[in-house]
Amino acid sequence: MTEWRILQDNVSTNLEDKTTTTEFSKLAESLVNFERSYKEVHGYLAALICICGATFNLCNIYVLSNRHLKKAPINTLLMSIAVFDSITETAYLPFAIYFHILTDTSYVYRHPIGWICYAIISLNIMVVCHTAAMCLTVALATFRYICVCRHTIAKRLCSKRRAHITIATVIIVSVILCIPQLLCQKVVWIQVNDSLHPWMGSTRFCDAHAQMLAILNFLVCGGVVKTAACVVLLTFTSILLISLKKAKRRHRGLLQAKSARRDRDHQRTTIMLIAVVLSFVVAELPQGILAIVCSLNRTYLEMIYMNLGDFLDIIVLLNSSVNFVLYTSMSQQFRDKFKEQFMEPILRCAKAKGKNQETVELAEHERLCQRNQEGMN
Repeated sequence: MTEWRILQDNVSTNLEDKTTTTEFSKLAESLVNFERSYKEVHGYLAALICICGATFNLCNIYVLSNRHLKKAPINTLLMSIAVFDSITETAYLPFAIYFHILTDTSYVYRHPIGWICYAIISLNIMVVCHTAAMCLTVALATFRYICVCRHTIAKRLCSKRRAHITIATVIIVSVILCIPQLLCQKVVWIQVNDSLHPWMGSTRFCDAHAQMLAILNFLVCGGVVKTAACVVLLTFTSILLISLKKAKRRHRGLLQAKSARRDRDHQRTTIMLIAVVLSFVVAELPQGILAIVCSLNRTYLEMIYMNLGDFLDIIVLLNSSVNFVLYTSMSQQFRDKFKEQFMEPILRCAKAKGKNQETVELAEHERLCQRNQEGMN
């Protein structure tokens, strides 16, 4: 996300000497024009996605915390992913509104130091939460693979306790993986004309180890985590799809309707989880490959990654928002619980309000009738 571009922009000047970019000039010009055009709408689009995405993820958390649903370890992992995604979007929302709508992402603009501090803190929170969501998606695919393909050990390995241990481990690993990012940012003062403006800059530690940290940050946070996660997810997804195909053949001759219905529900759940995983892969794999390439060649960094940064942020935010749509469209159980917890209370309130209105109207009608009768007497 944005934080990798800021860090790389601060420390990449020491990576290597400038190389010729003649062969990429047309591509660079196209990307620069795209970046300038897209920048006009990025703040509004990001704010809209963050508001909708945070709302959707809060709905996910509320529904999955239902006492019947939260018993399943898979739902515990899904709820944790929703928590981290909602934090990512909530943290990005003020950043998008201030730096992309109200002002500009330039040190020339005199930003209050409070907003610069918020940018550094929120960007670090976002990279940790997004990394945690990635790792939990891998854990989700692993749990489902064990449940589908390793029935004999599924109950022992995929318990609720194991899910909680997995979540705690993911949080610790995510913080460790993001240490290069966390060590490299501080508030600096930049002289613009005759005044000093606060901005995001690199720490002394970062400057002293610029080359190592830049490569480590891009390879670990930007490239290796995303690419390795996507490779693992694609492997598990392929195995699950093959297992589903075998199960479908095996249960074609099943006579017991109850058992067949249970197997169909089991397969629908697996398909929904595969959709969640594939949406992550589609969003993250190209970014992971691009991050690895850019870490090895500054020309690609300056010409491609920097100009696509805001657009890549939008893809991440969309990926963090899409799970609610997948749950509601592919899981009958989730839809039923969503209606039970959200729609039915609203309908009961509306029905009660309607009854109260009818009671008031009936009482008013009786009073009018009584007055008319008294007047006749």
